[in-house]
Amino acid sequence: MMASWMATNPEVSSQIREKIKTYSYSLIVGITALVLLSVAPLFPGGYALPIIVAIGLTIGYLREPDIALIILYLLTYFSIIYQLVGFGFFQLLATSVGVVIILAMIIPLLSFLSDRLGRVSICFVILSVALMLTRVYYLSIPLILVVTIFGGFGSARIQSANFVLLLTPLLLLNNAIYYTSVAGSASSAPIIFSQLSYLANHLRPPLGGINLFSGGLPANYLYSHALAVSDFMAARSYVVYIPLIVFGIVLVALVSVADFARTLSKELSVIEVAKNYSKILTPIIVSVITTVTFLVIMLALSQKGADVLQTGILSGGSPYLMVAGSVGIAGLMMGTELATERLERTQVAEAKLEELLSNLDSRIRAIEDEIQAISTGAPSIDLSSERKALTEQSSYAADVRTQLPTASYGSFLSWISDIENRIFPSLDVMPKMLMMRLTGGLQALSSASLTTNSRLDESRAPGPRYPSMDRPVSHEAPLEEVLQIYQQAIVSIEETTIKLFDLYVEAIGAYGVLMSLEELAPPVSPASLLESRDYVTAMKLVSEHYWLNFHIRENERYHDRLTTFLDAISKVEGASNEEDHERLAGIIRASTDTTPSSAPLMLKNVKGTIEIQRESIGRAIEEIETVRKMVSTVDPSFSNVLKLNTTGILDDMFAIQGATRRIQLNFNDAISLSKQALPILKALSEYRKLDEESLIIISQYPVALRLLRRVFAENKDVVRITDLPFQRDIATFFLKSFAASNRSYSYDEERGELTYEHDQMYQRS
Repeated sequence: MMASWMATNPEVSSQIREKIKTYSYSLIVGITALVLLSVAPLFPGGYALPIIVAIGLTIGYLREPDIALIILYLLTYFSIIYQLVGFGFFQLLATSVGVVIILAMIIPLLSFLSDRLGRVSICFVILSVALMLTRVYYLSIPLILVVTIFGGFGSARIQSANFVLLLTPLLLLNNAIYYTSVAGSASSAPIIFSQLSYLANHLRPPLGGINLFSGGLPANYLYSHALAVSDFMAARSYVVYIPLIVFGIVLVALVSVADFARTLSKELSVIEVAKNYSKILTPIIVSVITTVTFLVIMLALSQKGADVLQTGILSGGSPYLMVAGSVGIAGLMMGTELATERLERTQVAEAKLEELLSNLDSRIRAIEDEIQAISTGAPSIDLSSERKALTEQSSYAADVRTQLPTASYGSFLSWISDIENRIFPSLDVMPKMLMMRLTGGLQALSSASLTTNSRLDESRAPGPRYPSMDRPVSHEAPLEEVLQIYQQAIVSIEETTIKLFDLYVEAIGAYGVLMSLEELAPPVSPASLLESRDYVTAMKLVSEHYWLNFHIRENERYHDRLTTFLDAISKVEGASNEEDHERLAGIIRASTDTTPSSAPLMLKNVKGTIEIQRESIGRAIEEIETVRKMVSTVDPSFSNVLKLNTTGILDDMFAIQGATRRIQLNFNDAISLSKQALPILKALSEYRKLDEESLIIISQYPVALRLLRRVFAENKDVVRITDLPFQRDIATFFLKSFAASNRSYSYDEERGELTYEHDQMYQRS
């Protein structure tokens, strides 16, 4: 897991390693400067100035590494040249040995300038050379070989050669002092690998002051036997060349031995037990084999009979110390590497964790945006569990961030595993779960709509019906599209619910009026449920608790009253004229298949029947009044002679007409009115037929009156029934009516004659 992340993000580990290397190298530069200036004193003041210079170079390396290394190299050159001059080096400049010394010091510089990546390795070369002046000189070989091989400081062979070259001036000086003061014979082998004790014991004193021109050189700066030393180096230094070259070859060859040891350790790593410790075992194996090989070669070259060189490594416990030091240096290298790797792993884990936490924040924000969109567009969907889960994840991320500064590598791994294996998978499925919740909410609304519509149809409720989805919405559909469908659905549900509730309030109000019930308590509005986004409950409240229960509770009673009402109206219909008959028949048809939910319609129908009966009675009254006026206009005496049947029920009609104005719009009053009106309407129908003949007679009276006047105009005092061109009974009616309206005439019913009785002159016209 971490390895794959590091492979895709190498810059994180490389940055960490570079920082560690930079600080480590700066420390190495400071240590090298301190050791060099301590064992080969250049500045006055004891250890104070070396410490200051070392600290300065340590800090300087962090800012300008190249400049710090150049200064260190210059200090090395000045220190070596300062010692050479104290032993008469200027006398050697014109000799071959002088050229050799100058070349030996310049060649490492060229290597330093050409190898930018391996520049820090010059520190180990300088440090190894400085250690040759101390009792731990035997650490110089492991330092050069082990550190260079496993530290990645360029070519180990080149660094070995640089070590020999930079050591050459000091070896020549040490052997010159040795030959001129101790050996006394050129037959003795030169000292090659040993503490440069002769030189160390006769090192020139440091400068008298930092300013060379003001303080000058120390009084005892020039070695007392400098002339002998310089003469030896000029004339007999060749005795050192061959052993020195052999020593260099040995060091370069040891690199091949080290490579062989590394190959051997790799072969051992195939063993399961050694496999897990190969990183630790390899440097130790290489350092031991290389050091032992070096000791064996040194032993062979220093044996009597060979006399190639002298070495102090075989005396005392130096061999063991060299091996132990080699192992210690290897261990230190591996410890540093392991610590670096551990810190690197920790930093990489922290970087990965930071990336995961950032990714976690982004995912949480994205899901929060989806939840907010759903909450806004589909407020009836309960997303409290998802909100709680996101809150827990956010709190988890916040807790992890607070613990980052003091967390260990194990904690990082635990958090990374938890985020990748638990939190991310749960967040990955949450958008799909949200979509399923949304589409499930839509399906729930659709299912509720179907059930609700069934209840509404069962209760015969008027008005609109709830929407239903013709096709299911896919979980893969875009969120915006599903939210748009949901919005349209809930808008329709809200409008339909309010409309159905208003119709229900109207229906129960009308029903209460129809059934002469006491004023009903108003039902609870579903508006609060709609505001709280409980759409299903609001739909159930209106459709089931209101409409369906109303239908079930009142349907039987309603139909009983409806049947009685329709029966009464049907009878009135039969006694009505053609126009009213058609109107009442239409109302009966519209009312026959109604239910309690049709109360508003039935209220209109009841009102219609009352209005029809009121209009019918009104027209009849007007008709009778018109006839009465017509009779009075023709001859007032008609009311004494001719009795109309319809006028006999006029008072009853007025009573019914008054009742229609006072009547309430309910079944009971409508039925009562119909029962009162029915006999009057039936009588009116019969009386109209009976009064038809009388009305015809009255309509012919003006003709009869003209005939009578004509007869009387002919000076006749008697008019008989037969004198008139009418049927006998009609002629009789006319003669009686004439006698009733004229006092000078009398009618003899037995004779059927109208006789003029008085002397008054009848004004004939």
